[in-house]
Amino acid sequence: MALTRRRFVAGALSLPAVAVVGLHGDGRPAVAAAQAPPPEDLPPGLDDWSVVRGLYELDPGLKHFATFVLSPHSAPVRAAIERHRQALDHNPRDHIAAVEVAAEDESAREVAGLLATSADSIALTDSTTMGLGLVYGSFRAGPGDELLTTAHDHYSTHESLRHSAAASGARLRKVRLYPPEHPERATAAGMLGALDDGITRRTRLLACTWVHSGSGVRLPLRDVADLVARHNRRRPVARRIVLAVDAAHALGTQPIAVEDLGCDVLIAGCHKWLLGPRGTGMVWADEAAWGRLHPIIPSYAAALYGAWIAGATPVAPPGPTMSPGGYHSFEHRWALATAVRLQQRIGLDRIAARIAMLSQALRDGLGRIGGVTVHAPAEPALRSGVICCTVEGRPPQGVVRRLHDEHGIVATVTPYPVALVRFGTMHLNTPEEVEAVCRAVQAIAAE
Repeated sequence: MALTRRRFVAGALSLPAVAVVGLHGDGRPAVAAAQAPPPEDLPPGLDDWSVVRGLYELDPGLKHFATFVLSPHSAPVRAAIERHRQALDHNPRDHIAAVEVAAEDESAREVAGLLATSADSIALTDSTTMGLGLVYGSFRAGPGDELLTTAHDHYSTHESLRHSAAASGARLRKVRLYPPEHPERATAAGMLGALDDGITRRTRLLACTWVHSGSGVRLPLRDVADLVARHNRRRPVARRIVLAVDAAHALGTQPIAVEDLGCDVLIAGCHKWLLGPRGTGMVWADEAAWGRLHPIIPSYAAALYGAWIAGATPVAPPGPTMSPGGYHSFEHRWALATAVRLQQRIGLDRIAARIAMLSQALRDGLGRIGGVTVHAPAEPALRSGVICCTVEGRPPQGVVRRLHDEHGIVATVTPYPVALVRFGTMHLNTPEEVEAVCRAVQAIAAE
């Protein structure tokens, strides 16, 4: 018997929000009423950073500066996952029929609320990479068109665009915004000038990253959007540039009203700074941008699946239409709403201030160490919670290994052609941990 994945859109089949659990003898969908999962209890005292840190089972013997790469689960998220896991293990068919419609809609609504937008514009994915593949793989381009990105974007962006160019015949180009070996030389004017020079009359898509995970440089996104808008004012609608942004290292670090950013598409994983369940992500696009994309993985949105069953014309909002169907790690996706509520309850303004304070302390501390270069731009607006550095005469891989083995500090090496030592100052970290990092790096540099 067939199961749908999301709600029926009102009017699509003249049915309320339901789950299709089978077919009547005459072929009509048999439905079961959707039931929302019970709300989780978020703990009190979230104005105390030690209480927030205590929600995570991070190894207390280590100082964690890499949780932004793949998030640990908080106690409320673990509880939500476990509640669904137990129910699925006990009776998967009945639990999915009872809660999936409401639980998946709840996650989409919470993500939409985080971005101050409509849930109908949100596609749920499993990762940033899946979102990038969906957007760039489905972008409508052709021979003679140009896909533009930067030399600083992640492998997943470059590969998704390479595949898109190969399939469409469009040309792929990359522009350099600052010297990759010296991200500290990045300036807003220099980056905007490079993008302005890189855009041509053939450019149809500009794909960029808000916070560069290989350097910590934060793109002046509103200024980039204004630049693209100026180019678009001289173009017919069909040939306007779409601005698509990888926000994996921005989502969860600050309040975001996505429709005020000026971009057309925003793509992110939810298991990084947002500290959502592992294996979750999202794509937002405005109405015009959704019109430039097309689904490449069938959606299990109930309006679409139900229309197929009934032989009707499929109609659904763009977000659900672009959400890949099939079976997912349901307990993780359904727990995403809990993670978003926790972040909202802590307060995104407080989180942003905490990250800024810790990252500034780390930059200042590392900058006072002889033989250490902190690769952070001089302009404060271009900095982020990702802090990169190098130690003279020491390969980054060796520095990161020694930090872990000798000092109990978890850092990473940037997975890019230019390797740097990388720290992520998340709100779970403490000033004392930042001081410990500086002492450890100083000890390594002094040898």
